[in-house]
Amino acid sequence: QKFILGVQGNLWTEFIKTPRQAEYMLFPRMCALAEAAWSAKEKRDLQGFLIRLEKQFNRFDLMNINYRWPRMEGVKETNVFIDKFKVDLKSKRKNVEIRYTTDGSLPSENSLLYKKPFVINETTIIRVTEFASSGKHGPVYEINNIKKAPLKALTPQNTEKGLKTQYFEFKTPIDSTLQLYNFQATENTVSKKFIFPFADSKLPDYFGLIFSGYIKIPQTDVYTFSVQSNDGSRLFIDDKQVVENDGWHGPFEKAGEIALQAGRHKIKLLYFQSGGRKSLKVYMKTGSEPKVEIPGDILCH
Repeated sequence: QKFILGVQGNLWTEFIKTPRQAEYMLFPRMCALAEAAWSAKEKRDLQGFLIRLEKQFNRFDLMNINYRWPRMEGVKETNVFIDKFKVDLKSKRKNVEIRYTTDGSLPSENSLLYKKPFVINETTIIRVTEFASSGKHGPVYEINNIKKAPLKALTPQNTEKGLKTQYFEFKTPIDSTLQLYNFQATENTVSKKFIFPFADSKLPDYFGLIFSGYIKIPQTDVYTFSVQSNDGSRLFIDDKQVVENDGWHGPFEKAGEIALQAGRHKIKLLYFQSGGRKSLKVYMKTGSEPKVEIPGDILCH
């Protein structure tokens, strides 16, 4: 540390196409960089910084800077519910108004004012944004609240522990999990859970996996499944796609929701690796419970 002369913040612009986009990437990051550079370590305080940052946002508005507006809490692209759903939104900014619509139109300064959480019991599309006193508004979020009857449980017979696992090897890379269906499996085995069937050192650069079987759902509810993978993955429950995380990419996680009746349901995961780091994790959660990696004791085939 004694050899460090100072701090520096770089913005690499090979994919930045306009000055406005550069501003979005720079602000308020530049403020955070200044905070780290000019504040003694023992005096740095995140909450104090956020309070002072609000004044900076007002300055950015006056200067017409295209800064990144802090993401509102409670916004998610899709919410699946069985009976009713509580819409609970919170702004990370002070002295702003949350305005929303339910008729498909874009929210304006005259749209419905959000004052407190409310409950919906039918499929409803909500569009929502925040307005500062300057008249500037943040990003418009579209929230799809979808009422769904839970999928009925199945009654498979003569089941065994673990998941059927088809293992594929390729001489050249593929770029989609759906291409796995074009190949014959190199080997068929059974896995205790969603893990690589062989040690990392024995896996080639290009390979694919199809896991299939059943998952035991403890209670009727809406479940969130997520897959963290490098490269592509897709997760299906009862032949319905819940997570699409396909294509070439680094370690990245995507999630999806589905309403399920208590009992067993079909589960299938497609995965491929086309060089680079190998990683695969599959999680589930319900309600306010923390997500957990799907354990082997609720999987069978």
